[in-house]
Amino acid sequence: MKKLQAHYVQTLAHDVKTPLTVMKTYLVGLKNKRLSFNDQINQDLIAEIQSIESLIPKLIASDMTHIEQNQNIALLLRAIITKLEPIFQTKQIRIISQIDDMEMNIATVDIQRLVEHLLFNAYYYSQSKNSIEIILDAQKKTLKVTDHGLGMNEETLMMIKQGPYRDKTSIKYHQKGSGIGLQIVFDIIKRIDAQYEIQSIIGQGTSFIVFFK
Repeated sequence: MKKLQAHYVQTLAHDVKTPLTVMKTYLVGLKNKRLSFNDQINQDLIAEIQSIESLIPKLIASDMTHIEQNQNIALLLRAIITKLEPIFQTKQIRIISQIDDMEMNIATVDIQRLVEHLLFNAYYYSQSKNSIEIILDAQKKTLKVTDHGLGMNEETLMMIKQGPYRDKTSIKYHQKGSGIGLQIVFDIIKRIDAQYEIQSIIGQGTSFIVFFK
């Protein structure tokens, strides 16, 4: 029961992290006068606060119910990309997207977590003025996120498949990371009966491909 509770708390903590990062980016931009406060920023901040508020009952009840529904996940992906673009711009990183409309039966929270964790991983381990590509291919039923950053060797790839792991080089790029983000991705992929492949070359970058059922 303690292990299950710890898993719930870790998962919910990651769900809180994304809206907090968005809010912090806006507030720092306003403080440094890189942004001007307007109705859109106000609406975005309120939306992020509401998303955190919606997690509180789940935290209290440890309720991680996933309600699957048939939906066009392209709409969710485009919304996530739009939300994260201001954060990525702080490192002058461009998100290049090619998103096909694709219907599938999946819980909204699962696809959101999946995409956000993959994009943030690419962001954290990429240098400034780089690009990240995200492709949703309806014909192949695949989601592919590619960065041109740090890259991983075979040993690191093997270790992260066994549990949360970060090597010394990755810690230099992102000191506050815990390695649990990819574990959440792996859990979701397993639960929705999908498959994945990681292609990575040290110093050249990483591609994470999800093969949907």
